Amino acid sequence: MPPRRGLIRPTSTGLRVRLRLVPGQEPADRAASAERLRHAWGVHAAYVTEVKPGVVELRLAGPPGRAAQRLPFLHPRRQEGRPAGDPAA
Repeated sequence: MPPRRGLIRPTSTGLRVRLRLVPGQEPADRAASAERLRHAWGVHAAYVTEVKPGVVELRLAGPPGRAAQRLPFLHPRRQEGRPAGDPAA
């Protein structure tokens, strides 16, 4: 069973999301999968920290030096070479 996901909070360098673990899951399970999440989402880094028992925070950071740019997974309609308002051809 997957953990319950809280609100996705965008930050200036990426995003944060809190996960409520189900009984039997440990924060180490999520920390072990951080490298796979980093690669799958195409971000620079993925950090997992335990906020309180049963709750972890996942932080995804974008590429260094490009903090002012918006990350592509926050804007799914925007595709390379096409503004967000243009209809798909």
